Amino acid sequence: MVAGADDGGYFQRTWIWLTLGLLAVAVLALLLGGRVALGRLEVEMLAALTMLIGWILLSGLWGIGGTSAVREAERAFLYLAALAALVLVVQARSTAALLGGVLAGITALVSYGLVEWLVSDEADPFEGTLLREPIGYANALGILAAIGVLLALGLSVSPGRRRKLFLLPAAVLAVALVLTESRGAWLALGAGLVVLAVLHTARPRLWGAFAVAGAAAVVAVAAVASPDISLGDRPDYWEAALDDARDHPLTGSGAGSFEEYWLEHGNPSIHVRDAHSLYLEAFAELGIVGLALVLVVLAVPFLALLRERGHVEAVAAAALAAFVVHAGIDWDWEMPVVVLAGLACAAALLVAARPGTAA
Repeated sequence: MVAGADDGGYFQRTWIWLTLGLLAVAVLALLLGGRVALGRLEVEMLAALTMLIGWILLSGLWGIGGTSAVREAERAFLYLAALAALVLVVQARSTAALLGGVLAGITALVSYGLVEWLVSDEADPFEGTLLREPIGYANALGILAAIGVLLALGLSVSPGRRRKLFLLPAAVLAVALVLTESRGAWLALGAGLVVLAVLHTARPRLWGAFAVAGAAAVVAVAAVASPDISLGDRPDYWEAALDDARDHPLTGSGAGSFEEYWLEHGNPSIHVRDAHSLYLEAFAELGIVGLALVLVVLAVPFLALLRERGHVEAVAAAALAAFVVHAGIDWDWEMPVVVLAGLACAAALLVAARPGTAA
């Protein structure tokens, strides 16, 4: 993934090139692919994301000092361009290939990071010796590895003669996940495994195995999250975001304003830009309206599961569930490489739910 190789796409300099590239893909799909009949859910998710961008821009009219509505909207527009490109290019018959491509990209990024970790003895002043490259943030690499593990495990039990080959990237990504020491990623993995177990219909005998694995992962996270190993400063960030939301419950304090709010009301000795929770930050900066739009964007793909579902949909839903869980406890929204992986899983669900598509 291009975004992953460039610090996860975190910096604004990367967004315009990614957006232009994705828009070019979408335009080519329209010009060369003929008429594309998008399903109702695809249109609804695109519309919700468009409305979210509009609300972000509007927040610049009433935002407090530090509001950066244009910058935040620019990042969100990258996600809209990515979703549009995905639903215009991907067909129902190629959803498994899409998930396999996401797995390949994640595995390539993580493998590069593992090699660099093995040959380098340089410690980061903030991350220490945790596995973090090429993204630069261990927790972001951790959730990517967790999504990859879910995709690999799910595809390893899919129909096909070479399905067991997917166990190799699963093993590599599991090692990487351990080296990131990301408890949030383990929690997300546990949630994804439970979803995969519940939705897996092709091989019922695996339900129990996946459920046990998911429960074991959640228990492991609970075990390490002892009083000696806390959530760090996250509870303080979350409390500040809730306080901010109480002051501006309907419209929020303005997109991108949490950093300024924290400087005024939080611990000045700790520099932080984000509330480390997509949902609380959206509530604080965009109010109940913005939070509702975020929830709609993330909920629409799961509505595809209301129709008869197949194996690919179960795998995509499990990986997307991991992203949704982790986004609630970290600043994934500011890491395009993570969001793009989640959007690819969402697109697989949406495309599979198009009218006339066989489950």
